[in-house]
Amino acid sequence: EIEIEVVPGVCSPLAAVALLGLPLTCQAERLAILPALYHVRDLAQTLAWAEVVVLLKVSRVYSQVWTFLQQEQLLESSVVVEWVGHPHQRIYAPLTLHPQLELSYFSLLMIWKQPDRMTGILGLA
Repeated sequence: EIEIEVVPGVCSPLAAVALLGLPLTCQAERLAILPALYHVRDLAQTLAWAEVVVLLKVSRVYSQVWTFLQQEQLLESSVVVEWVGHPHQRIYAPLTLHPQLELSYFSLLMIWKQPDRMTGILGLA
């Protein structure tokens, strides 16, 4: 027999924004959290109504998403956080500097439609 104990934790999007020193949303901003995408059109549809989008486990589709964000001029207001909460966590921002990343399964990408939300983060202008 094994005794199982449920321990409350912090979900990765909240841990990531805490690491970045940013609120996930402000005031009436709409938030969408999506699993890894299979079609970039899913992201386009979501960004049509949400001001903040978090893509979980983005490693398999990163290059497609990066291209989409470039076309939509959202690279400057997006961040990738890998292994959040672990000793070897990594932050990639601005994404203009990271067109190609070999990400682990434990990576997420956060997109804010308002570019001014990134002001001050990690020394970014």
